[in-house]
Amino acid sequence: MTGMARRLSRFFRLPFSDQRLLMRAALAVVSAKLAIRTLRLPAARAAVARLERLGWIVTPTPADRIVWAVEAAGRAIPGMKNCLVQAVAAEAMLVRAGHPCEFRIGAAKNGPGLIAHAWLESEGRVLIGEFELDRYTPLVAPHLHRGTPPSQQ
Repeated sequence: MTGMARRLSRFFRLPFSDQRLLMRAALAVVSAKLAIRTLRLPAARAAVARLERLGWIVTPTPADRIVWAVEAAGRAIPGMKNCLVQAVAAEAMLVRAGHPCEFRIGAAKNGPGLIAHAWLESEGRVLIGEFELDRYTPLVAPHLHRGTPPSQQ
């Protein structure tokens, strides 16, 4: 059995609620990748959040299940296992489900250049993108809600 056939077999053995969550996550990571490639980051985050609000009936979903789905979709779809793509996708899904989260970007010096990393936090816990975070100095990321100062959100 090929890798794709194995994945499909596992997918169809999942409960319908997990299948639906994985499909939402797949749409979110693909839309995040496209948005990031074509828009500035604040506009990309807003576009993915708007897309997530369209057409889906959202049932109460625990944050860890959303993270699982985004990470699984990122692994399954070529080119989507990227910290920025997954953070943007997960942020849209988590916010839509009513979970608080903070989008973070950090930079680290790597020889003569800089490397960057994106992750999501909630109540002091890293939800997605936990990878050598002690190497990165967090930068200020604009909040998704336009016009509202961070102190008032």
